[in-house]
Amino acid sequence: MSSDQERLKLHKMAALAMAEVLDTQLHLPGVETEKYSLADHDTLCVKGHVAMHGPQFTGDIFLEIPVPFVRSVAQQIFGFENPADVQDADLKDVVGELSNMIGGRVAAELLAEGLTCTLVPPDKSIVTRVKHEAKDSAELSQTYWLCDGNLISLTVQKKLITS
Repeated sequence: MSSDQERLKLHKMAALAMAEVLDTQLHLPGVETEKYSLADHDTLCVKGHVAMHGPQFTGDIFLEIPVPFVRSVAQQIFGFENPADVQDADLKDVVGELSNMIGGRVAAELLAEGLTCTLVPPDKSIVTRVKHEAKDSAELSQTYWLCDGNLISLTVQKKLITS
């Protein structure tokens, strides 16, 4: 299979996972978009990183959501009356859980292709959004989503292990 076909398959897996999580978990419509600017990369985000390890491949999932949007989501989830009551740990918990859900859905799609893996619990941080680059001949899909006017980025990377 060509590199372009692999990237397209990875993109479809990521898009399906993201759409399901936004719709079923947050009950928010998310729309994939190509409309973003370089200024969007200077946005302070909560980042979740889930690593995937399997006998045939390794991979990474990076989810980056703007802090103000995560704050409003966390406020709803935890029932805080005041946005100021939402702590950084709450923000990280929300994005960590969403990253896990997306990782689980991507892993299920990979399993349907015969690729098994385990997911490493998410690493969570508050950082400036980054544009990820493919490493070491890995396939990479970086997608952007508009959700309630907020730009969310999802990157999925997969590298086959060759013997």
